[in-house]
Amino acid sequence: MSDIAAAAAKQLKKGGLQGIYRHMAAGLSKFNDVIITHGKGSWLYSNDGTKYLDMASGIGVTSTGHCHPRVVAAVQEQAGKIVHAQQVRASAGACVGAAALAGKGKGPGRGGVGGVEGASSAAERGAQRPSGRSNLVGAHEPMAALVPLLKRIMPEHLDSYFLCNSGSEAVDNAIKIARAATGRQGIIAFDRGLGPQQGAAAAAGGFHGRSIGAMALTSSKVVYRQHFGPLMPGVHIAQYPYCLHCVWQEAKGHTGYRVKPYAPPFSRSGRTCCNGPLESLEWMFAQQVHPSDVAAMIIEPILGEGGFLTPPPIFLLGLRELCDKHGILLIFDEVQSGVARSGEWWAHTLFDKGQVHPDLLVFAKVRGRVGPW
Repeated sequence: MSDIAAAAAKQLKKGGLQGIYRHMAAGLSKFNDVIITHGKGSWLYSNDGTKYLDMASGIGVTSTGHCHPRVVAAVQEQAGKIVHAQQVRASAGACVGAAALAGKGKGPGRGGVGGVEGASSAAERGAQRPSGRSNLVGAHEPMAALVPLLKRIMPEHLDSYFLCNSGSEAVDNAIKIARAATGRQGIIAFDRGLGPQQGAAAAAGGFHGRSIGAMALTSSKVVYRQHFGPLMPGVHIAQYPYCLHCVWQEAKGHTGYRVKPYAPPFSRSGRTCCNGPLESLEWMFAQQVHPSDVAAMIIEPILGEGGFLTPPPIFLLGLRELCDKHGILLIFDEVQSGVARSGEWWAHTLFDKGQVHPDLLVFAKVRGRVGPW
């Protein structure tokens, strides 16, 4: 912290942030008057000397803890070399040409979106460099070192990567890739929905970000979308399976339909499904949007803000088969569940012995390790 910032922090007493908050945008949550001065490991320290346990891990960013010595040393070393290096910014035609490669091939692995603080990847081995004019300063050493590391942890069929600044941006680019690759506009996202016995408080769905594109896919909270419409068109919300309160079982009078406890790895023998959620997609194709107009389905393999729910294994497999049948790309959003939070690098590999493969994989936050960039 600079001397000026340190002096300002010391002058602020409890309640003294109100003057600062008056100049901050309304979208910034103002829950308390805690002023954090530094962090170490899992702990945060305020300017009055109070020690706080960071149970949110910086909202999923600081998986190695605050100020890990190796991370600090790496940041300091890089800051002494170069902080920002412009890469390729291709023309619109070139971007579409590169994305269209994701649509070639058959079955799982047509393409992928993976990311480092939000990275998207559309994979096709031997992909040609996009044509068209671009602004290029050059590649840089950290990027060159990163690609081999990504290849070690990414699913084998996802072998090219689009690096960007955030999870929302990664989702936006995944949608752009899917639309460009398929020539279609429709996107299907998922919401766990309401059962007749659950009440309004139970409504919660997927979270994919709060940019104008990703916000159209997000159904976990109304406040995210309030006053911002019209949002991106062509989005349809389907049912995410919630076996504890299955809406199809409740419709049959089975209130509080329960399943036996289980733990990963998840297999079809461990939990069955009434197939209601998959049947609802067939209904959607018949009543709301034709499958030939759908570019992609995007889903969290483990629903995050919707209650940290795991679907029956057969559901993800059913999505894969349905997407293959209709030429739809399958996007797994692993911003919350990915990068070892589930015990494996990718949560979707816990289902059906890792046999369910996405076409695009989105992840963010934790790959930045040190901060939200």
